[in-house]
Amino acid sequence: MKIYNTLSKQKEEFVPVEPGKVKMYVCGPTVYNLIHIGNARPMIVFDTVRRYFEYRGYDVNYVSNFTDIDDKIIAKAQEEGVGTSELTARYIAECKTDMAAMNVRPATAHPLATEEVQGMLDMIGKLVEQGNAYRASDGTVYYRTASFPEYGKLSHRNVHDQLSALRDGGMATGAALAWAEAAVAVAVQTSADAGSAGANAIGEGAAADAGGAVDVGGAVDVGGFGAGFDAGADADDDAGGPGAGDGGPGVGHGADDAAGGAGENGTASKEAPQDLSHKLRPIKVEGEEKEEPGDFVLWKPKKDGEPYWESPWCQGRPGWHIECSVMAKKYLGDEIDIHAGGEDLIFPHHENEIAQSEAANHVPFARYWMHNAFLNINGTKMSKSEGNFFTVRDIAGMYDLQVLRLFMLSAHYRSPVNFDEDAMKSAKQSLARIRTAMGRLVELDGKAGGAGASVAVGAGTDGAPGSGVASGSTGAAGSGEAGAPAAGTLARNAPGSNGAAGSGEAGAPAAGTLAGNAPGSNGAAGSVPDVGPGLTGDECKNLEKAAALVKKFEDAMDDDMNTADGLAALFEMVKLANSTADEGSSAGYIGKMKSTLETLCDVLGIIPYEAEVSLDSQVEEMIERRQAARKAKDFKLADQIRDELAGMGIALEDTKDGVKWKRK
Repeated sequence: MKIYNTLSKQKEEFVPVEPGKVKMYVCGPTVYNLIHIGNARPMIVFDTVRRYFEYRGYDVNYVSNFTDIDDKIIAKAQEEGVGTSELTARYIAECKTDMAAMNVRPATAHPLATEEVQGMLDMIGKLVEQGNAYRASDGTVYYRTASFPEYGKLSHRNVHDQLSALRDGGMATGAALAWAEAAVAVAVQTSADAGSAGANAIGEGAAADAGGAVDVGGAVDVGGFGAGFDAGADADDDAGGPGAGDGGPGVGHGADDAAGGAGENGTASKEAPQDLSHKLRPIKVEGEEKEEPGDFVLWKPKKDGEPYWESPWCQGRPGWHIECSVMAKKYLGDEIDIHAGGEDLIFPHHENEIAQSEAANHVPFARYWMHNAFLNINGTKMSKSEGNFFTVRDIAGMYDLQVLRLFMLSAHYRSPVNFDEDAMKSAKQSLARIRTAMGRLVELDGKAGGAGASVAVGAGTDGAPGSGVASGSTGAAGSGEAGAPAAGTLARNAPGSNGAAGSGEAGAPAAGTLAGNAPGSNGAAGSVPDVGPGLTGDECKNLEKAAALVKKFEDAMDDDMNTADGLAALFEMVKLANSTADEGSSAGYIGKMKSTLETLCDVLGIIPYEAEVSLDSQVEEMIERRQAARKAKDFKLADQIRDELAGMGIALEDTKDGVKWKRK
């Protein structure tokens, strides 16, 4: 399995810190409003990454935080006349509702910044003691970037050299705005020279290290200098450049591979960064006591009416960047496998996390850094002022959120994706193809005497890695044994195991099952032998084709989580099922095709059934009791049960093939 590592700017073979385990941290939202569809992309993308690791047999510890204290939260709480804790509790609940609707599974842990302040105080204290941080006269604690020689390694800029031209200067009032105006002028010219690829930023997709990029938040990345003019960010520490407080000149991360297409590296230039400092005016923001413009806030003094905590430096609250360093350490350890988020977080947030964590813990922070590209709306940046800003709840009023999930996975996560009506209509049609095929297989399975579909595939229903049971799949009648692959179930091998039960070959698919290979293995598709009595020769050949498509799916996902190509393999499987399964097919063949599709959908987090097809045990039991009453000619009881079902919104239809039902 290979993953593109932002740190090295290339695909690397995935080798975990601890064999068989994945420690993964994904930056979560700041909870002061409903989440928007830009937030939804990393949630869906990295939920899928997690699912695939689990499918491959890894034990995944997946941590994603909620930032529940910052300037935007405080301002919104004051605007509504409520406390910050009341506001954030409300929007955390709303966020979890939207995540569930998108079939994003809950993280192993969802830590809150306000509950981890003591850990932040401890880490800041250590950094001060070591000389990596210092206190200003007002109690602000800054990180001393000069103390960390590797600062800039994630965003691939020699920050210390490029900031040297900015250490002196006379600009004060209005400095941040002047800097932003100058930076935009340089960004536009630089982008015109390098060429724009029409992504979420000026110059995005152009040669790496050459294009200037205007980030979603508004911060301008210009050949190594960020003007932190971000109206939506904390002025003192969220922006990538000079703000009202601490934001020093930021570092442009460019778009080294965003335009390269699914799974490709694009045409990123590997040339040395261009020094554009001579095009920008030097700056020093009035009222700051920073040693260097790039030093950033670890602790800030309280303002009137704001929540605060006691500290050795002043009554105040933590800066934004320190929270993720502390929460990753507490819940995952000093060194983790994967740190992920949107590409707008590369600088300054993730760069600053590295500086904090590696200085404090004295080990590499994360082995792999994964970043998803931006989301555009009708070809332009999403913006409230442009009238093209959509929350996930807005989209839920127009589409099943499974359509949104399928749309997000239709492009490689490192490629910009454009949200528009045509794309969503196409995703809706694609989801309908999957569900129509699955509905047909369920019906055929029932007629052939199979188990049918008795549990909806959805958030929180997954079998544990290694259980051998695909989420929502009942497998063949009588299988029932945890960990033993049954006909119609998924065989997930434990790390380092010798293949699925009964296969006889390491990493090779078991008889008729979808084999999850051991981490790092490359199990061949192989042949699919007879899974039981009644299979025809043609069915065996078709199961071999299915195994080859499973291998195609795995190859796509092993290549930097290429969900676009993975979906292509899934739809080939849908076509195979539609063209080969019919009323003359054996129960074993139908069950195998159904469970294989269920499993591939589950890896991608796609729910393959319409809600009314997802039977629940209570309704099934009531229908069985009604049928028994009718057989016993107790029509009064049968009618009573029918009325009870009607009150539950269940409509029954008695047909020659048995009772069918649907939700009203």
